[in-house]
Amino acid sequence: TVFDDITQTGCVAVNQCSCLHNGQTYQPGQSFSRTCHECTCNQGQWSCVDLDCPATCSIVGGSHITTYDEKAYTFHGDCSYVLSKQTNETAFTVLGDIVKCGKTDVETCLRSVTLVTPESMIIVIEASGKVFVNKMFSQLPLFMADVKIFQPSTFYIVVHTSYGLRLEVQITPIMQVYIVASSSHKEKTQGLCGDFNSIQADDFRTINGLVEGTAESFANTWKNKASCPDVAQSFEIPCSLSVENERYAKHWCSMLSDRAGIFSQCHTEINPNYYKEICLYDSCNCERSEECMCAAVSSYVHACAAAGVLLSGWRNTTCACEKPMGFFNCSSAGPGAKGSECQKSCQTLDSHC
Repeated sequence: TVFDDITQTGCVAVNQCSCLHNGQTYQPGQSFSRTCHECTCNQGQWSCVDLDCPATCSIVGGSHITTYDEKAYTFHGDCSYVLSKQTNETAFTVLGDIVKCGKTDVETCLRSVTLVTPESMIIVIEASGKVFVNKMFSQLPLFMADVKIFQPSTFYIVVHTSYGLRLEVQITPIMQVYIVASSSHKEKTQGLCGDFNSIQADDFRTINGLVEGTAESFANTWKNKASCPDVAQSFEIPCSLSVENERYAKHWCSMLSDRAGIFSQCHTEINPNYYKEICLYDSCNCERSEECMCAAVSSYVHACAAAGVLLSGWRNTTCACEKPMGFFNCSSAGPGAKGSECQKSCQTLDSHC
């Protein structure tokens, strides 16, 4: 027997030991589910299994990319790049137009996102929020056979497909994109988002099948236009160039990791350290410091929402929204959403979304 220091009920048999998760007690045999995992209490220990889940590739801040397999790297491009495509030539392709948008070579922005469907339909979403289908300007919402495009808020445009691909395109305060691929695409993708095989070590696989050692040499092989110049590796640390910018960035970005702050309720699900680093980098690197800082913070909020943690009130202490704009949790919106409507949830049944 062992002492049950969780329920304080004295000595119990090992197979009767309880388990703890996020301060909640679970009895033997009880389980909980989190993003892509299900865990069961077994003899005082958690036994977890992986679930068949989609994966997300993100391009945030105009230079920070996280692959489907969660390999994170920074790349300051200057071309149109293949973000993700299926190895089958007749399947989808997602392109990202990354351009220099500041006084230095390391200030880059995502200018547009293009989806080429298996039926060769070309959908372009610009940073301005304009949407073009086969070069024709299109009003939203737009519902087609295999693709639905809608704008659930002033901040996001969502492209929902019937073949297990979803694009969540953030257009305010700056353009960012989250590419969500279902498990049916596992081991069938290539591009800057990697090959979705649960192995980070081979995510820098080039268009020729070789695995490169640096982000730049890898990304240069995925240019969509041969005329674009190759981009060299950058070793610049933006916050080292200005004491004032560094002070500003540290003040705001440190809120992400504050254990007593508004974001702390998500810390057990999503480690804030990476998001704090890109927040510092972008706040110092970007001419529009506040917009870039807010975009970095919103990327953490997005990750938390995808993990099931909805953060509220964070705008009041970090990013203020001017009317009539409002932040929106895109992960809860379905293809039926349009305008500024939100999909109902338990938390919104008795309140306005």
